[in-house]
Amino acid sequence: MDLQSAFQNISGYLFLPLFFLYLAHLTLKSTTTARRLRRKLPPSPPSAIPILGHVSLLKPPIHRTFHALAQDHGPIFSLRLGSRLAVVVSSASLAEECFTKNDVVFANRPELIMSKHIGYNYTTMTQAPYGDHWRNLRRIGAVEIFSAHRLNALLPIRREEVHRLASRLAAAGSFPRVVELKSAFHELTFDTMMRMVAGKRFYGDGDEQARDFREVIKEVVSRSGATNPGDFSPVLRWLDGGKFEKTVAGLARRTDSFLQKLIEEHRSKKEGLDSANTMLDHLLKLQESEPEYYSDKIIKGLVLVMLLAGSDTSAVTLEWAMANLLNHPDILVKAREELDKQIGEERLVDEADISNLPYLRNIISETLRLYPAAPLLVPHVSSEDCVVGGYHLPRDTMLLVNAWAIHRDPNLWDDPTSFRPERYENGGKESYKLIPFGLGRRSCPGAGLAQRVVGFTLGTLIQCFEWERSGVEEVDMNEGKGITMPKEKPLEAICINRPIVHNMGKHIGYNYTTMTQAPYGDHWRNLRRIGAVEIFSAHRLNAFLPIRREEVRRLASKLAHGSHRRVVELKSAFHELTFDTMMRMVAGERFYGDGDDRGSREFREVIKEVAARGGATNPGDFVPVMRWIDGGKFEKTVAELAGRMDSFLQKLIEEHRSKTKRLDSANTMLDHLLKLQESAPEYYSDKIIKGLILVSGNLTNHHFINV
Repeated sequence: MDLQSAFQNISGYLFLPLFFLYLAHLTLKSTTTARRLRRKLPPSPPSAIPILGHVSLLKPPIHRTFHALAQDHGPIFSLRLGSRLAVVVSSASLAEECFTKNDVVFANRPELIMSKHIGYNYTTMTQAPYGDHWRNLRRIGAVEIFSAHRLNALLPIRREEVHRLASRLAAAGSFPRVVELKSAFHELTFDTMMRMVAGKRFYGDGDEQARDFREVIKEVVSRSGATNPGDFSPVLRWLDGGKFEKTVAGLARRTDSFLQKLIEEHRSKKEGLDSANTMLDHLLKLQESEPEYYSDKIIKGLVLVMLLAGSDTSAVTLEWAMANLLNHPDILVKAREELDKQIGEERLVDEADISNLPYLRNIISETLRLYPAAPLLVPHVSSEDCVVGGYHLPRDTMLLVNAWAIHRDPNLWDDPTSFRPERYENGGKESYKLIPFGLGRRSCPGAGLAQRVVGFTLGTLIQCFEWERSGVEEVDMNEGKGITMPKEKPLEAICINRPIVHNMGKHIGYNYTTMTQAPYGDHWRNLRRIGAVEIFSAHRLNAFLPIRREEVRRLASKLAHGSHRRVVELKSAFHELTFDTMMRMVAGERFYGDGDDRGSREFREVIKEVAARGGATNPGDFVPVMRWIDGGKFEKTVAELAGRMDSFLQKLIEEHRSKTKRLDSANTMLDHLLKLQESAPEYYSDKIIKGLILVSGNLTNHHFINV
């Protein structure tokens, strides 16, 4: 129930009893409290109502409502929300005063219903009261979770997820097409965090429990923040019959059940998770040495904070950043030029490159300024009386800092409503005023991780693709509901592959990592073992016998249609037989005849060109100088073929993950490899699987049949 509906639900016959209760409440207050409240408080709107206070003024979006009130009452004003006093700060200097001079005073959090149930009774890093327990959690976060060492160790996961997103976009980006980016960004950030935390991906794997948990996370995010009437007064808590709290308690139980199961999976290793280097396994290792402190409850709280704080906010920031770039194509061009100059077209941008891309970082800073993922910082509460801006704030005052208003303050920023990344150039004087991750000792500990994910993803999308608006009008920049300020309308854009996309597979042999092209060593031995045991073993080949039998009989049946002597052309017949046989064994679908769509036809042409250009017959392979005799044309052509082949294979993998097509996937090589990926994702990456498909398909054996 939101604040407005709570206000409207108070009928006339309830008003008088509640009013007299309110008067009795005031009468019973101690003399000390009354004297304290008569001190000079910040100015306040005059429209307070008994029991409710200023609840009726709170209309979404709250940060805009507070900004409007600040225009009338100044950069610091007070509100009576039920029985709770709240102070709203919309000034950078006042916010700094709160979190420097009064940092310890405001180091606590208000006890909200969401914090009680979802926050494990106020014991998580974000909700715990200031003290020894919180300091321990903060230390764990700084040393064991968000340290540079830990984040660097998990870089391969972030890299693979970003490249996976790029591959999916490239799979259908040969021609201009409209893509919906909101869900893509949410999938990227959630899967990245889940793999870093627990070693498994939660989108596309068809796991019912995973889908349920994603829905829980959405509901938790939508209900978070200091906007529930029941948090302001016990009377308001029961206006809806306690429905809000019951709902939140139910969400908490579902969340706890999921997290506990995740812990048990990692303890037993029944799921064969990528657990050699995950945050959860690291915490469970610490539990072995300090079980009295690293309890399951503490670990679940830490994991929950990482998932809540690390996924939704980054996805929202990416969507706003892309929306701004689409509305400012000149800025997009400048960012691409920086990437082309610093990185070039021979390799993809990596996370470590972001520090050398100042304009890209400025774009992110400007996005966080205009569209902070937390327009209102997480609420604080004072642990004792204090003075801010010359006003006395009593103990237990809830502090709400309007970061959105501070970021648009014309006294601080030149042209504050315009998207201008250039304002941060040459160590721009305005950069220190940004507070998207909070201030003081309770600022967001995951800020570094968020900036890595956003910078790496945005850089990859700008480098690999041309982007255009899906219509002639500018992208709608209206805000939706939620504490992370999402876009109201999901972002759609036209995506077109750039030449760099073709280097995503370097080139046909995936940078010499396939079984036939890998250098002799441990990697090749592993691939050879996989081939011998998982793909070409007698058991596996016998399992595919029905497919081979059916395809051979299908060819015989087609030839038998001619009842009289006739001339038949066997070359195409053998091509069709061998190609369809291998594709059915690999992917469960025929690529001639009933599977003869545009994608399969194009892939067959790619295979023909690869076969035609294979072997050691290219002069550029012998002498580097000769490589450029044709202006590098041969390598460009091969790179283009590699890009088309990689796009097709990635699409094939995604189809099997999502099961969106009617595939014969109960017993295919691809499904078997994806099953192995679940148990050993650190080795069975998409790139390795695509290389194995390419080799195991033996897609040129139809040439031998011709002979």
